[in-house]
Amino acid sequence: MVLIFSILQFFRTVMVLSPTTLSTVVGISAVVGISAVVGVVTNHTFFISLFYYICLMSYINPLEKNYLNPYYFFTATILNWQNLLEIEIHKNIILSSLEYFNKSKKAIISGFVIMSNHIHLLFMLNPNYPLTSFKRDFLKFTAQKIKLNIIDNHPEILKKFVSSQNDRQFQIWERRPLATELYSKSIVKEKLDYIHMNPCKSKHNMVFNPTDYYYSSARFYENRDRTFEFLLDYRCIESSLGGW
Repeated sequence: MVLIFSILQFFRTVMVLSPTTLSTVVGISAVVGISAVVGVVTNHTFFISLFYYICLMSYINPLEKNYLNPYYFFTATILNWQNLLEIEIHKNIILSSLEYFNKSKKAIISGFVIMSNHIHLLFMLNPNYPLTSFKRDFLKFTAQKIKLNIIDNHPEILKKFVSSQNDRQFQIWERRPLATELYSKSIVKEKLDYIHMNPCKSKHNMVFNPTDYYYSSARFYENRDRTFEFLLDYRCIESSLGGW
């Protein structure tokens, strides 16, 4: 039973780990897993299973909660990965929305990047404002504003966003955006690094240095640039207050 529980705990945990951290956990698990096999062969299954659990949990324990309320690593993608966000006004619509969530105290925005066909956000929500509401409000507002701009200024591309769903005529975002809960500052930092490195990836090859990309929070962290006033450093969030 201990072995089964530890395996379940393992898969629950690795869902929020970065590739570097994940490789370390997998390495530890492989070594201890071999020991568990040896234990089965030598009829010492209980003790080896217990050892497996202790070793794995000793690594996972440092990832204990730093926040009462989780951060969210959020990804939303334009329909069919079309490069709709290459248009500057569409990027500014995203920024205006993030500013609104900050001013209305519905969310603490600590990181973002706006790419040509998707966005990554790092935020913490007000405990009275659930994730489902954020998804609904953010996607609906930005989709409506972007759609209106397409109608006014780019009507030739509107047909690319005709919805196959019965509840709407047009669709801007892919359904079911991803949102992963993060309770550890170390994991928040890893996700933030991932966000900032997005424009530097070979498949995008937009800039060499993360701080050279304008539509990102990289300069805020590296140069203390205050261009985007809605940003709040995740390291400044009071753990005991959960950010609120």
